[in-house]
Amino acid sequence: MKYKEFEDYLKEVFEKDFAERVLDDDLNDAYDNWVCGLDGEELIHYADKYAEIKYKEGQEQMYESMAEQNKTFMEVNKKILDSFK
Repeated sequence: MKYKEFEDYLKEVFEKDFAERVLDDDLNDAYDNWVCGLDGEELIHYADKYAEIKYKEGQEQMYESMAEQNKTFMEVNKKILDSFK
């Protein structure tokens, strides 16, 4: 899943791992309490996981861009070669 911000990632972690134990009316407060209760090591752990996800997203975007550029280059190159025929 693509996350726009670190908080979006944390919300999904909370919903996946903890939200089933909380009533819908208390969900926002429970999330706030959970985030505030994270210690430094837990926060670093989640930040590292988020960074891995963002890195992979960046790699995918870069490869997609390179593939598109390569396709465009090949099309232009073919037109140039065809012009010599």
